[in-house]
Amino acid sequence: MKTNQEINGIEIPKGYEFDRIENGTIKLKKSATKMLTHKEIINAEAGKEGFYLGPKDGAIALPLSAYDNKYTADCVSRKDAERAQAFIAVMRIAAYYNKNYANGWEADCNNKDQAKFRVAYDATSKSYTVYVSFNSSYGNPAFATKELAQLAFDNNKEIFAAYLQ
Repeated sequence: MKTNQEINGIEIPKGYEFDRIENGTIKLKKSATKMLTHKEIINAEAGKEGFYLGPKDGAIALPLSAYDNKYTADCVSRKDAERAQAFIAVMRIAAYYNKNYANGWEADCNNKDQAKFRVAYDATSKSYTVYVSFNSSYGNPAFATKELAQLAFDNNKEIFAAYLQ
């Protein structure tokens, strides 16, 4: 078993850390998982194959660029452009999290038995929630688990807010 640390000759398994000693027993807890932000995902994927949506040719294969804060989108208003940019970012976050933290999981909208977890905004309560659906996409990117969707939201709140509000 791989370890990340050792206490008094006792190896602590990967994914756990020392919590406390209680009645002479060493207690462990799960280590906090550091998930990547959108900016970190972009930098991690820089140079890999990606696509640019060209005005005449549709999707053109080009290497992904590093984060430079210069996104563009053709929209009729600034709010629509910001929402489109945020939607693209949320799609990329979902793809990255599902690929790297859920063994390459992909949403299958034709599979009515597959649970798909999404983040939604309730304008009445002004709150976000993670919900499960078994149907088609509803336009929201899907995550493999409720926990993964929540972690994605927690690490990228501004992007989800720009997309969902």
